[in-house]
Amino acid sequence: MGRVDLGQRPGLTVYVSRWYCLAVGLIRFGGLMDKAISIKCKAAAYVPMADLNKFQGDLKTITTEKFNDLKQSVIKHGLPLSFSVWVDKKGKNWIIDGTHRRLVLQALESEGYFIPPLPVNFVEADSKKEAARIVLISNSRYAKINDASLSDFMIENELNIDDLQHLDIPELDMSAFDMTGGDEQTDDQEKPPSESRHFVEIQCADETQKTEIYTELVDRGFIVRIK
Repeated sequence: MGRVDLGQRPGLTVYVSRWYCLAVGLIRFGGLMDKAISIKCKAAAYVPMADLNKFQGDLKTITTEKFNDLKQSVIKHGLPLSFSVWVDKKGKNWIIDGTHRRLVLQALESEGYFIPPLPVNFVEADSKKEAARIVLISNSRYAKINDASLSDFMIENELNIDDLQHLDIPELDMSAFDMTGGDEQTDDQEKPPSESRHFVEIQCADETQKTEIYTELVDRGFIVRIK
């Protein structure tokens, strides 16, 4: 067996098979990094995908379009967040949060991608019933994003429309955004200093006019906030 020692949890060692260790070595030294899913977070443990089991059943469904969006997001961004897992009394790992990410990773593995041991943080629950309750808690959303707050956040952090690609934000009508990259900034364009922002508010007669004006302003290089 190979092993991975974790500095943030003294004494905790996760054992992985020699196959995983060999595969990691081949990827690192064999020029296959473009076919590996990157891990971009630290976790309590790193567990082979085959050892993570589906717990929530068919609680949530995903369309083919959204599944492909999630797949493209994982390919582009890797895994910036760990899986939340409950371990039962028999030592079996059950996914509390990350079910559809695992399904996407299975699909990517079948397409030739290497999936390394996955980052896991553990949820404490004394019973299956309590673990099921935690599944519902993890899927509860008390705060919401709106167009104005998203626009402010994007401006503050210098994000653009392309950063929204393959993301699913339920409260927003993403069709209102031009996803063709019309607002991309060329090297010849100067970014306006953050301390000298100027704002214009436009009141539109209807949704059609709002979309037309939005598209025109974005094409001209303006940062537009929709209310």
